[in-house]
Amino acid sequence: MLCGILGPFAILGPMNPSAVIASPQAPPSFTDQALARGVQYPVQGIPQTNGLYGFGLAAADLDGDGFDDLVAIGRLNGQVGVYRNLGTGHFQNRSATSAIAPLPQASAVACADLDGDRLPDLVFTQVNQPSRIYRNLGDFVFAPMALEAHLGAPTAAKGVSLADIDGDGDLDFYIATYALTDAPPPGLRSRLLRNDGATMTDLAPSVGLDRVARTFLGVFSDIDRDGDQDLYVSNDRGHLAPLFAANELWRNDGGVFTDISAGSGADVACFSMGVACGDFDGNGFTDFLVTNTPAPNAPVFGVNPLMLGQGDGTFVRAETQWAVEDLVTGWGALFVDIDNDGHLDLYVNHQFAPNKLWRNPGFPPALLVPAAGGASGPSNHWSYSTVVSDIDGDGDNDLIVSSLGSNLRIFVNNSGQTLPSVRFRLEGKGLNTSAIGSRIDARAGARTMTRELHAGGVGYLGQNSKEMHFGLLAAAHLDEAIVTFPDRSQRTLGVVPPGSHTVVHPAILGDSNGDGALDEVDRAQLLACIAAAQSGALPRSCMWFDYDGDLDVTEADRASFDAARTRRRCDLDSDGTVGARDLVILLDAWGEKGGAADLDDDGVVEAGDLKILLANWG
Repeated sequence: MLCGILGPFAILGPMNPSAVIASPQAPPSFTDQALARGVQYPVQGIPQTNGLYGFGLAAADLDGDGFDDLVAIGRLNGQVGVYRNLGTGHFQNRSATSAIAPLPQASAVACADLDGDRLPDLVFTQVNQPSRIYRNLGDFVFAPMALEAHLGAPTAAKGVSLADIDGDGDLDFYIATYALTDAPPPGLRSRLLRNDGATMTDLAPSVGLDRVARTFLGVFSDIDRDGDQDLYVSNDRGHLAPLFAANELWRNDGGVFTDISAGSGADVACFSMGVACGDFDGNGFTDFLVTNTPAPNAPVFGVNPLMLGQGDGTFVRAETQWAVEDLVTGWGALFVDIDNDGHLDLYVNHQFAPNKLWRNPGFPPALLVPAAGGASGPSNHWSYSTVVSDIDGDGDNDLIVSSLGSNLRIFVNNSGQTLPSVRFRLEGKGLNTSAIGSRIDARAGARTMTRELHAGGVGYLGQNSKEMHFGLLAAAHLDEAIVTFPDRSQRTLGVVPPGSHTVVHPAILGDSNGDGALDEVDRAQLLACIAAAQSGALPRSCMWFDYDGDLDVTEADRASFDAARTRRRCDLDSDGTVGARDLVILLDAWGEKGGAADLDDDGVVEAGDLKILLANWG
């Protein structure tokens, strides 16, 4: 079901400000535990000899064990840092054996499965060096992927973002390019690359997305909740001559992009750098905050613009109302629920100033956390990029920060787990196995929460965890969660208890081994899962059989599996429906012994098989 402009709130009820409860617990508390947890990755200092305006990093589950690993760039020798999470938030350095070549001009990193093998691959941009794609071979070993040959000529490439822009089931690319001259040739500008399988086609020139601009990144988000991924572009120095290239907002209509920047309220012109993206005000629609430099230039005058989405492609400025103006040079910015109260807070990276954290109590103004609760970092570094992950699996969000001239910092959250949370990892169909571009709308009592799943773009040059996080505050559970996958199919989950849960796309339920069939191998696994559930030890992999969305596997799910298996067997021509051509195939096989048309497995194709096929018609 397509949610449309009202989205899930026709189901969950509208936002009720009077029902919003301010978080009552103590302020957030963090400690830097990078070295204690096995991560020693020094990022080069100032002046930079490599890169351009900082480096990204990634938190991603590279081995599918349910815990986020780390990928870091920016070391002076170009070595990419690869760190395996041992399941406790402690890490094993796998950099030397990863087979990833040094990236001397590394810039950004994004992580997503590009070949459908359920292992996330790595995409790196570089400045005036080729961008690279590394296929994940398993066991933290990577190999160059042929698709990288189609990323285009080397440019001053910055952020990379991935989404399925045309609904064909694979992931497409936006690569932001920072124009180092006022007139770079067409082939050296930002790119919107449609993934066609064996090759990629740059759509940017045909729609105007390759205009000359000093672009840091682009963020894919469904701003109007119509089911496809729109694009917001952050352009540096948009208020200055000769380019006057303000930030851009592009609406996606089935793979066709239209510039709706003018009059949207999102077309700010400033020193726009990082982008926070999420539903900050809790109305169900995407909001943006961009970082800036505190220069006295009109029209923004040095503040960090906070733009609240109205759902119709327009945005309302609200940084003063929410008290997040922040007159400090900023880079990365993230909306993230730090204290598990269900409201997205704001964390901002700073240049030669401590990083800042504002708590969102559910209504303005946001509250500045003194000394960022221990996650401010030193004041003498250029802090560029932060990514979010619950690295230790304790239910709260930790922060991993990259700053010039400093080891990576892992700010472990010591306070969020005092309140419960629900975390979801999604399993998608086809090549988009992580279901990038999905949205979850959840309700806990009178509060509603919306989260989107991104690959790259959000923040600054990095990749946040793909685990979608919902703090519960005083609620015992989520009353309901509606998952909308990129192809607009949905699953509705009932009561969701605290903890980490896996949600599987409806089209691949039951196919536990991913071979495209529902067979005896899958059924045997289903029966084992039912037994495991009865013993109270249900593994994440069993969620492939959770047909009814109750986050359990029971006899009801077995009945649904058997029905789905029978229906799939009735689709004799494999076109996704049971219809006239299937009937013709069955009648042509009438009287034969066995074969695909013997639906009741009695050894012959006859009336019993016809009855089964007609019962599954449509």
